[in-house]
Amino acid sequence: MNYWRGVVRAGMFAACVAAVGGVSGCWLAAAYERSQGKAVDAVYRGIDNKSVAVVVWTQQGVDFEYPQARKEISAFVAKYFHQNMATVRLLDYREVLRWQDDTLNWQNLMEKDWGKHFGVDRVVSIDLLRYDTREPGALDFLHGRLVATAKVFEVDAPGATASWQQDFDVSWPDTEPLGPGQGDETTVRIHLLDSFGSKLVNCFYDHRELDPTIREKAP
Repeated sequence: MNYWRGVVRAGMFAACVAAVGGVSGCWLAAAYERSQGKAVDAVYRGIDNKSVAVVVWTQQGVDFEYPQARKEISAFVAKYFHQNMATVRLLDYREVLRWQDDTLNWQNLMEKDWGKHFGVDRVVSIDLLRYDTREPGALDFLHGRLVATAKVFEVDAPGATASWQQDFDVSWPDTEPLGPGQGDETTVRIHLLDSFGSKLVNCFYDHRELDPTIREKAP
């Protein structure tokens, strides 16, 4: 009788240890993700170890109100390529801008023809649809918004279609606009461009992202 009691107690103890171990393991995993971020896989893997040209084109109204938009977006995207994808041979965006300014009707050329002109493997085309720093209808309030469609063209691949495409809609601040005296347009643009550049380049490599919901789930 005592023998079987001992067996039952030992089994219960082992089950408790396993349960505690499972809880502890889950807690440690949550703590690690909370501090290091959640693993996120690349959604397009065809850019690493390739030569790349980033070409930004804007709608006429955007280009008129924000003539610096092409340069700013190109610079921030280049920043994140250099920081996170060192094997990418990125064409100097200033060369792209000079070509755009000097080439009549460059927009009428196919994206792969852009790539052949620059002698690169990939073209990252960014179609800027909206670029604002002020809240619509309330010009005293600052609220940045950048809406764009990004595509990747593999220059030597057959056909004219993109190998990857994704829409982006980025805002800053995330919640309420900045009221009078709370900031300036330069600050808004920097945050907006930084967010877009990061989100775009993150699509091309495995990385970790901080997830605020993990903090809520952790004990």
